[in-house]
Parts: sequence; structure tokens; C-alpha cells
Amino acid sequence: GSYPWIAVGKTLQKVDICVPRVHSILPELGTIMIDDLGKTMMERRIQSIKDSKQKLYALYDQGFLMISKFMRIAPEDGDAWSSQAFDHKFLQDELLFFQIQYLNFLPSFNNRRDALLFRHESNSLCHFIAKLPRHFVHRDFHSRNLMCVGSELGVLDFQDARWGPAAYDPVSLCFDAYVPLSVETRLEILDRG
Repeated sequence: GSYPWIAVGKTLQKVDICVPRVHSILPELGTIMIDDLGKTMMERRIQSIKDSKQKLYALYDQGFLMISKFMRIAPEDGDAWSSQAFDHKFLQDELLFFQIQYLNFLPSFNNRRDALLFRHESNSLCHFIAKLPRHFVHRDFHSRNLMCVGSELGVLDFQDARWGPAAYDPVSLCFDAYVPLSVETRLEILDRG
């Protein structure tokens, strides 16, 4: 069978992004044996340096450098990732998931009027975003999928990459739910990107 993880990994290696090396492919087991890139997630590194804005900024700068490399990726014939996109339907499905998993549990979001308003606004947002220029998007670019490998960052969990808006990965990185940073610090980091 085909393994999107391997194909996307090769694409990332072409632009000098650190990804786990494939050791062996065992199709009969549906398994790929890969490097683990060590034990230090970016999340852990952030926790150890969050009191030093200079070190924090330097770490996030590495994440933005990786995103800038994503922006240089051009699709080639047969690339599975480039046949998928953040189109209107995909975006709408993501926002519906957000409504079901989060908004519907808020006491202030328990009426039909709010749900209809959210549906209308999310539909408008999806139309707008779907018209933006598209670039390679990791789609799950946060501190638990970025590994500190020596002095650089490596990336994991990239098999769901697709075409999408340039802002998706930077916002995902800066507003990562796994790191306890203030909104002010997050905005400062985003401004640097």
C-alpha cells in the first residue's frame, strides 16, 4: 500500500527539514519503522525557557524558519498531499467539529439562534479562507509535533499535510494549547513570524 507519511517526509527532506529516517517498511503488518528524533518535544523546551523571552523567541524563530521552508514546497505530479486542500467543505467540517466538541458544551451556547448564527458566520469564513492562495500546510503544527534535535527542530505527524492558507501553521504554532503562554506573549511571537 501507499504511506502518505513516507511521501510527505520525502517532500520535507527536499527542503532540508529534519524528519525521522525510515529504517524499514513492513507492508504485511502495515508498519513503518522510523527514528524517534529523541525525547525532547518543543513543549518541554518551552517550559524550561519560558522565563527567558530571548530563548523563547529563538526557539519559535526556528519554527517559523521551518514554516518558511514549507512555503517553498511546490507540488509534483502524484503528490498525495497536494491533491487535498482546505476547501470550503473541509473547513466547514473543521468548524462543525469545533462546535460539537466545544461550543455546544458552553452554557451560553445552548440555543438554536446561536447555532444558526455560528453556522452562518463559519460559512462566510470558509468561503473567504477557501479563496486565499494555497501553500503546503502541515495541519498539526504545534509543540508536541516539533522535536528538539541538537540545535535544530525536527517535525513529526505530517502525513495529513495539504494545501491551505499560509496563516494556518503559524497560528497553530503560536496558539498551541499545550504551552501555557499569555495571549500577549503569543501575539508577540506571532508578530515575529
